Amino acid sequence: MTSASNALRTLAARFNLGAGASAFWFAIIALGATTATLAMLIVRVHRNRVRKLLHVEGLTAAQQRILLRDAAFYAQALRELDSVGVSKPRHLTPRAFALELGTRDHAVGLAFAEIAEQFYRVRYGGHTPSASEASSHQSLVLAFRALLWQNLAAIRAD
Repeated sequence: MTSASNALRTLAARFNLGAGASAFWFAIIALGATTATLAMLIVRVHRNRVRKLLHVEGLTAAQQRILLRDAAFYAQALRELDSVGVSKPRHLTPRAFALELGTRDHAVGLAFAEIAEQFYRVRYGGHTPSASEASSHQSLVLAFRALLWQNLAAIRAD
């Protein structure tokens, strides 16, 4: 970060931007460029995290974009689980994980099983959800979140 600020100072000195209003505008432009860079980094980290959750290795970039759009509800459900301290082991399939959740709390297991079935339709069935189906998927995740927080003690018990 220090080297970046030194580089900006050098540029400002070279182009005589240290005096008056031009220094202010230079600072605004530098702040905008920094904000844009940080935004791109945040988007990249988020996209990589979702790709990891959805196991999209081996797909083309276009297929990954479609899956990230259509199966975002599944990644959101996994993030909800992470927020309460439960994460899906990488070796378990979504259905197997739903069964494992069902041993902790039956209602939560059933809710996640429905989300997993919809994920399988999108991921492996090639189904592109309509707007109403996408809304239904979000409703499933919201209901799942409510069940998680209602049954938090049973879910966390190991």
